[in-house]
Amino acid sequence: MGGFWDNFSTLLLITTTSQRIMPEELWYHVNRFLQKLVHSINPYIEITFHEFPSESHMRSDAYAAIETYLGANLSQQAERLNANKASGSRSVALSIDDYEEIIDVYNGVKVWWTRSKSFPRSNVISFYGRDEERRAYVLTSRRRHRDIVVGSYLSHVLSEGKAIAKRNRRQRLYTNVSRDNGWGTMTR
Repeated sequence: MGGFWDNFSTLLLITTTSQRIMPEELWYHVNRFLQKLVHSINPYIEITFHEFPSESHMRSDAYAAIETYLGANLSQQAERLNANKASGSRSVALSIDDYEEIIDVYNGVKVWWTRSKSFPRSNVISFYGRDEERRAYVLTSRRRHRDIVVGSYLSHVLSEGKAIAKRNRRQRLYTNVSRDNGWGTMTR
């Protein structure tokens, strides 16, 4: 094991030194080559679904559908869960906690879901006095199953998540007889 750490520390020293010595343009090309090399060796693909994509203030529909799907179908695998109860709802909605990984199998294809969180560096002061958190679900699968994952699995997850959310949605009816604003919750 000591040989591994010796080689690793030597590689780290060479990388750091060469980054300081090389011109920035040359380092950019070396870095791109190394990334392509690692990419060709890595047998996995990762697809990231951000909660708020590209500086949007609207929550992603795909993120919400994935969260609903994973909470309803795979939450029994997770060791750490978040529980939320909507006002007026009788059921509790479960979602996996940050950095929790769960496994789903679809038509014999194994995929891994992870919920990640990052704190972007910015000079913006948050209105609520805390750092802004950016959450995302990361789907990891083997590269050879890319067609199945991108083709049918993702559409399955999104449609199932939307169907589950629709079943769990509270329905509100408008009536002319109400004393308040006319909108009331429909109970079954």
